[in-house]
Amino acid sequence: MIATPHTDDELQRAWRACRVINLSYEQAMATPALAIAIHRLADCERRRQTRLAAGQQLDHKRAAANDID
Repeated sequence: MIATPHTDDELQRAWRACRVINLSYEQAMATPALAIAIHRLADCERRRQTRLAAGQQLDHKRAAANDID
């Protein structure tokens, strides 16, 4: 399965989360190992956001099902 490419904002958020000191975003993305780590972190964050959104949707459905008004 091919995932959609990450936006530059997603990758920069992941780069900031890595807290790589003394490396700019461009330098980190030019280093193969760091680029892989940044992409994997962006993947994890995307999946986490999807899980949170699915959980919130389920909570709304539960609330609507329990609404007796």
